[in-house]
Amino acid sequence: MNPMRSERICSLGRKLKNVSSSFKDTFSSQWLERTLDDNAIRRADLPEMLLLTDAILILLDNVTNGLLVFPAMVKLRLEHELPFMATENIIMKLVQKKVSRQAAHERIRVLSRETVHAMKMDGSDNDLIDRIKKDEFFKPIWDELDSILDPKLFTGRSAELTERYVGPGGPVSTQLDKYRDYINSTATATLENLRPVVSDRDTATDSPLKVPKEPEEPTSTLVLTSKASYFVDIRVFKDKWQEEAGRGTQRYSAGILQWAFAGTSQSYHEDGKRFSKWSHWIDSHTDEPEEDKGQMIDQENGDVLERGTNVDPVSGEETTYEELWTDLEITTTSPEAKRVCVVLQAEDNSSSIKGMLIRIGTWCQCILKAETGVTVDRWLWHAQDSDNAHGEWRQEFCIGPGELPCPADVPFENIAKTGAITKAGLTWKLVEDYSW
Repeated sequence: MNPMRSERICSLGRKLKNVSSSFKDTFSSQWLERTLDDNAIRRADLPEMLLLTDAILILLDNVTNGLLVFPAMVKLRLEHELPFMATENIIMKLVQKKVSRQAAHERIRVLSRETVHAMKMDGSDNDLIDRIKKDEFFKPIWDELDSILDPKLFTGRSAELTERYVGPGGPVSTQLDKYRDYINSTATATLENLRPVVSDRDTATDSPLKVPKEPEEPTSTLVLTSKASYFVDIRVFKDKWQEEAGRGTQRYSAGILQWAFAGTSQSYHEDGKRFSKWSHWIDSHTDEPEEDKGQMIDQENGDVLERGTNVDPVSGEETTYEELWTDLEITTTSPEAKRVCVVLQAEDNSSSIKGMLIRIGTWCQCILKAETGVTVDRWLWHAQDSDNAHGEWRQEFCIGPGELPCPADVPFENIAKTGAITKAGLTWKLVEDYSW
């Protein structure tokens, strides 16, 4: 959520709320007589109120349209601050155990200062609770620490009040009922409409000169798109890939890579049509990539035809294209496991390094761009068979000089606890963790 726009909404809302005070003053001085002393103020205030309302609604739509919540990041932020918030409750629990409040306060103060110093000077995690668990002074409440740290104890009635105000039957819902038909007819991206997607390109035509060409697919093109719209798109030439795969090479030559890029995507509607645009954060062809955009046309069989324009990274010319995409079924690595979507990001500005890894279900793709070149790989989970008793990740290909995280070594099930992994000295931070 953009904090600057949110603050602007609050500022305009405060102005709008107080405009009505002039109407109260006018009404109180008119004494229900037919006078014209409200004429000038109505001409000034009524248009201003409408303009303020319009500006607030535009900003609200901009901030909340497609709004996503990242539980893993919320958890990390909470773990970073919650121990400090809980110190007063810890002191009160100690007092209930007949411990001196002054002594408890001093001991908490010392440990808190030590924790803050380690966080600021060494970049350490918030380990205040671990320090408390190792300090014999706090032994009387060790068994109660988990209950003291329950986040719900710090939110008061906020959840209940929010539900009563904006939930079914609340004031907001009641006021919106008169506009329900219009709201239901609009096409706005919402949290419920978004899901992780694994897309395989079936055919493509690309003609800079707008000369019709027969659809073909010379590449193996796979796009992993997360719930939060992060994506990794990797395209390799099929014939070259198969030639080198037959030789059993571990690292494939750069010549099999047609294109690879990663970033974020956004869907929107315009004139009743659905469009998507892709912002390239990493691009194997250029350090200054252009934004792609295209119309997405649903086909009867469930495929999606993408029709649009982009800038050819080799010629620099704007090209028209059509691509047919099929969404692959997303499965799990075991019958009892959930389907998983994880996004890791790496960045080191001092070395011009950028990387992104996305795992969705049984697929995993990664791209890393550094001064030494571009490195990409693709992994696929293979279920239990005669060659492996428990199933395993197998690398489809790896291209480039860099070292990428291997999905077999990434603790996907517990990644939210660590928040990051390290590979070859580079930290890959968790930016999305979702399962369903």
